[in-house]
Amino acid sequence: MALLNKNIWLAFYFVSAIWVIFLGISSYSTYKQVYNEYVTEQISHTSITRSALRSSFEQYEVLLNIVSSQIIKNDQVADKEDILSLLQAATNLDSSVVAFGLFNLDGELYVSVPENPIPKGSSLLDFKQSKSSFQNTTEREGMLIGRTYYLETVDSIVVPFRIAVRDSAGKSRFVLSLAVSLEKGFTFFGNNVVENKLKNTFLYRETDRYFQLAPIDRINNPTIYQYQIPQALVDASVEHLVANIDFTYSQIKEREIIVTSDNRDRAGQSLMASVYMKDYKLWLITEVQYSVIVQTFIQKVRVLVLAYLISIALIFFLFRNIANSEKDKTIELSYQANHDYLTKLWNRHFFDRYLASVDINTVFSLIYLNIDHFKAVNDSYGHIYGDKLLAIVASRIKSSAKADEMLIRFSGDEFILLSFNKTKQQTSEICSQLLTCFDTPFSIGESEIILSASISVSLYPKDSNNPNDIKRNADLAMYSAKKEKRTAIFYDESMLYDYLHKRDIEHELNKAIVNDELYMAYQPQYSVDGSVVGVEALVRWQSPKLGFMPPDSFIYIAESIGSMDQIGTFVIERSLTDMLALQKSTGVRFSVSVNVSVKQFKKADFFENLMAIINKIGFCAELLILEVTESVLIEDIESIQHLMLKIKQQNIRISLDDFGTGYSSLSILKNLPIDELKIDKSFIADITTDRESRTMINGIISIAKNKNIITVAEGVETKDMLVELSKLDCDVFQGYYFSKPIDKAQLASLLSSQATSATVNKL
Repeated sequence: MALLNKNIWLAFYFVSAIWVIFLGISSYSTYKQVYNEYVTEQISHTSITRSALRSSFEQYEVLLNIVSSQIIKNDQVADKEDILSLLQAATNLDSSVVAFGLFNLDGELYVSVPENPIPKGSSLLDFKQSKSSFQNTTEREGMLIGRTYYLETVDSIVVPFRIAVRDSAGKSRFVLSLAVSLEKGFTFFGNNVVENKLKNTFLYRETDRYFQLAPIDRINNPTIYQYQIPQALVDASVEHLVANIDFTYSQIKEREIIVTSDNRDRAGQSLMASVYMKDYKLWLITEVQYSVIVQTFIQKVRVLVLAYLISIALIFFLFRNIANSEKDKTIELSYQANHDYLTKLWNRHFFDRYLASVDINTVFSLIYLNIDHFKAVNDSYGHIYGDKLLAIVASRIKSSAKADEMLIRFSGDEFILLSFNKTKQQTSEICSQLLTCFDTPFSIGESEIILSASISVSLYPKDSNNPNDIKRNADLAMYSAKKEKRTAIFYDESMLYDYLHKRDIEHELNKAIVNDELYMAYQPQYSVDGSVVGVEALVRWQSPKLGFMPPDSFIYIAESIGSMDQIGTFVIERSLTDMLALQKSTGVRFSVSVNVSVKQFKKADFFENLMAIINKIGFCAELLILEVTESVLIEDIESIQHLMLKIKQQNIRISLDDFGTGYSSLSILKNLPIDELKIDKSFIADITTDRESRTMINGIISIAKNKNIITVAEGVETKDMLVELSKLDCDVFQGYYFSKPIDKAQLASLLSSQATSATVNKL
């Protein structure tokens, strides 16, 4: 889930990146659109400004031509006074005209309005700003615009317009000069900047690189008109101008093409439009600030940005909701993965992971609690009832646990409590407190269930510095806890030794039959007169690795690992084979008692397998006695009764072993076809010293006599025991007083001697 959650945010970042790219492309497209619009507007403004300038220039040229035509008529120069009146009238026609003068070809003033616009006795050729243009006027046709300069007599910056006054032969006679106030005659030039939000506009002269109309911010500064633009700057501007277009510089000038370009200077970046006015040899430049373009761009793109931000916000909230949902699912799944669904306690998965990550410096007691015989509850009441009961048990245990302790439901009826930094005594007290949880019956509906529990304990790191071994140690201690009852058993190393020894037995036992390590011993059974009436077949194991192994050390293990079927079959086959051979060789007729395990007896095919062995060997069925323990009888009494009846029909006898130590009752003896009762040696051992034991044995024998059941006393060790049992009318005796378990050859010798003795007695 963590990966899914991460991928969700990766998806969000991917979508956001796509949106950013889309926004970038859209913004760039919008910017290019705005930029192109400004290029178009700039070209338009420049064209309009050029037209306005040309119109003004032509207006002044017309005025000059009209006045010029009145000065010389029929090659005769008009009277000076008439010329003065003419100039005055012309000046009055246009308020922007601040001076009108007629100059001789040597530059000296002939007549003017106002009077003496230049110092008396001076010539226009004496002034740097007028010399070149004055000379050029006499040499060319048409109007010529002179350098803009400050005219002190009229206290104004003026733009001079000049034209040569010629006679009919075309010869220059005078130069007529018109001074136009910059402030009055070119107001539109400045207004154009304001109205069209231009950064600047200016007009400069190509011939001498002086400003004709200076940039707007300095247009009324007289000194700017004395500044000559460096040639290098002009060359750089020309190079920049033609860099991005398909026209040469000459073509641009000749065709008067309006060219736009980006310009960057100390004042900032701007979009510049340039056009050459070839009739007047002037360059018109208009500029718009990039900030204006950007501002327009921002106004247009902000809707797009706002839509983007809203979209991203909506997508973010959508993905966040998905991520939160996935996070909630992850938390829920994590909870489910680490908690038991029934009790809501930590589960085995969490416990295993905790042990794998536990710190070496952590000190804890692992308290392992197992509910006794809980399977019987499930079998009797059903699993739904059992689950409800488990939930109540868990609730009680949890209420007993401390806040800093960790309670785990390890499996069905097993719980683990981890208690930290406790001494052994403190841990023992905790265990006692846990056991009190089972003092009160558990109520479910109208039912009350009495439960008990077994507790084992393993300490970390005292018992092992490997956390995973601690649970195993508690498992080992649980075997002892199940025997002790109501006591917490702490693990010690001997338990591990016993466990490993059991493992060795399991491993070697699997090879015992194949390697012919099992053999049979036979303990004779005697009647009151001292004759052998039967033997009990007892299996023995001589392991090459483990040495001699008595039955009580491996039979229960064989049952737990499923080897009892093989061993049981071996015991029956070997015993019947050996005893048949002895009966034939000695001529003595005696019974053979064979022990049958609980699992072996309950197998569905037990009867068929038993009869197959008897028939294969040819053993007399009426001489066979099957010994079963009382534990066989506690479950499914009907099927056991049916099996015993089938066995009885084959004349095979059934003996109830260890009678009096288990679950036997008079009803069992009444309902089952029992032929023989074997009185457990634990009663026999005290018959000579314990009156109660003697009384119990007497009772057992009496019951057996009433039911025509033979009684066999196990563990007869002394003559006194034999005497007492004889007085109680016991039928058969077995024990070390007569003989220990012996092998086949020893038994053959014993039977042979008995047969010989019987023959002698007959003689």
